[in-house]
Amino acid sequence: MCNLRRLGVLVLSLSCVSSAAFAQFPKIKIPKGIPGKPTPSDPTGQVQRARASTPGVVSMTPSELTSGKSSEITLTVSNFTLQDGIGTANGDKVALPGGVVIQGYGVCRNLTNVSATAPDKIKFTINPASGSTSCNVGLHSDNSGYLDARFNIIDAEAARQKEAAEKQQRDMMEQQRKAYGVDKANFGKLWAVKLGNKSDTWTYVGEESNGMARSYKTSAGDKVQVIYYNGNVQIQVANNCILQGQIEGNEVSGMVMQCPEMQMGDRWSATIK
Repeated sequence: MCNLRRLGVLVLSLSCVSSAAFAQFPKIKIPKGIPGKPTPSDPTGQVQRARASTPGVVSMTPSELTSGKSSEITLTVSNFTLQDGIGTANGDKVALPGGVVIQGYGVCRNLTNVSATAPDKIKFTINPASGSTSCNVGLHSDNSGYLDARFNIIDAEAARQKEAAEKQQRDMMEQQRKAYGVDKANFGKLWAVKLGNKSDTWTYVGEESNGMARSYKTSAGDKVQVIYYNGNVQIQVANNCILQGQIEGNEVSGMVMQCPEMQMGDRWSATIK
């Protein structure tokens, strides 16, 4: 008998469970690959990582391509045997020594300068066509199996337009800085400020708005933004105080436009150090 009663408690001995009972449990399929995580050589995290002896891509550099622009790719693989040698094109496919075949798909069909340079590295050139945001390159071998790498594609015209717009913005800001005399202005690293009956020190943090403004912080850590135009300054302290003034040498003076516990038109001053 497999059922035992001890102190009124039913105990089932594991030794009594037949192998047929275990066979009724569903089998669990272990995945061969797991999604990749972003790395410097694979910022998109789109490389399929390998487990055990499953072939996989370790890295692909670069992983982002521009349509109409040639890029030399270095693909590092694992559990996939490569023999040094230069590839031979056969239509869309390129054959490598050792029975390895590499093939590009979609807008990356035309692979050139294909060569295996190490047991785990292969190099090739891609000049992707326009019309897609991604493409795949597959590597096949009867001995090692199949692996796949996916590349992001940036549209060349969109990239050109973006670069042109950014340059136009930079040029406009540079002209504005020159017109306002910002580049020659004395901002200093510290401002010793007198605001009503209070004194404070503002410490320089850095540039803002493409160099048109300077950022400081108060002794309490609140942000101060200083906008300069031809000797005049407009200053915002935190989110509740607006000042206007003029810089003459190392001295700044002006009036309050808005500030808690102060009246519009009250005077303030600062010494730049």
